[in-house]
Amino acid sequence: MNNKKIGKIVLISIICIILLTGIITFILNYTTNDNSYSILEKKWITDNKLNMIDVSTFNDIPVFGYNGSGIIFDLLDNISDDLEINFNKISYLTDTNANYKSLSFRIINDNEIDKNKDIIMYKDNYVVLSKNNDKINDLTLIKEIGINKNEENNIKYYFNNDVKIKQYDNDDTLINSL
Repeated sequence: MNNKKIGKIVLISIICIILLTGIITFILNYTTNDNSYSILEKKWITDNKLNMIDVSTFNDIPVFGYNGSGIIFDLLDNISDDLEINFNKISYLTDTNANYKSLSFRIINDNEIDKNKDIIMYKDNYVVLSKNNDKINDLTLIKEIGINKNEENNIKYYFNNDVKIKQYDNDDTLINSL
């Protein structure tokens, strides 16, 4: 009879410990909304205010990071200003680094996204301008497009082969019709 009572006490104790651990973990990681920090995140920020944190970022892709400016550098500066965390920005050129997939910032296609590890910070946005004031809701309706000479590969990603592409130089001179 005593063995059954001891077994029940042990079982109840184990269940209580598991529930207590779950509740504590939830409280430490819980945020009221996506724009606030959890208790553990706030503690990490406080603990790392005096540390220099290394962040690798590419420095040869226009708009994202080029010659020390761009979206990634602005983002790191904003985080630094807001949270008082210091970043050591380690720049690299994408052409010279064969395995840049393990670095802090990288450019990936939609099919390469690992939702468990990747945080999407920016998605491509393009504006289509026309002589007419027409709304275009379907890319298949576009039959001809003029682009800057450096954007051919980026644009081909979004359009099929039926679209006639005209490449223009920086001074709006037609240089190629594909």
